Amino acid sequence: RPIYFAITVGRDNYMGLEKYFQLEGLAYRLVPYSISSPDGQTGIVHTKKMYDRLMNQFNWGGLNNPNLYFDETNTRMVMNFRNNYSRLAESLYQKGEEKKAIAVLDRCMNELPGEVVTLNYFSIPIVDLYYKLGENKKGDKILADMIENHLTKIKYLKEFSSGSGLKQEIRITSQILSSLGRVLQIHKLEDSSYNY
Repeated sequence: RPIYFAITVGRDNYMGLEKYFQLEGLAYRLVPYSISSPDGQTGIVHTKKMYDRLMNQFNWGGLNNPNLYFDETNTRMVMNFRNNYSRLAESLYQKGEEKKAIAVLDRCMNELPGEVVTLNYFSIPIVDLYYKLGENKKGDKILADMIENHLTKIKYLKEFSSGSGLKQEIRITSQILSSLGRVLQIHKLEDSSYNY
């Protein structure tokens, strides 16, 4: 019988088992053979099983409702779910299954939109993939929203002279904006007529 588990500990606590992890949905399966992830993340993606689960089997219970309150724990869960969707989409893209990859990204953004939980650093691969897949309008929308939200956030944070974690929040927000700038460069989106 297969062993499935969700990772709830930090990277340093895998006890050397991470090369035996296979992502098949929202949990990893411990497999009896060694595999390495091409994207450097934990576990390799089993695209067939994961696609079926994320696209056909799982039902999301209102995570796309902007009237709900998401505490820190639920916010992190949504970010992890988005990361799983983007990993699946990237794996499908690498295998040449572009229509499926687009469907996965669309489902992710429909079920886990930025209006509910702000798009953060882990959402950048979603933007990048939309551009790789030729879905430029979808990429433009998410990219513009992320740039606007993080510029607003950094302006707000810089209004304060001190506070708990202030410097770290400014640093993180600056890194996100820098990464979004790289997306602009990679996909040659530096058109002065494009208004963010």
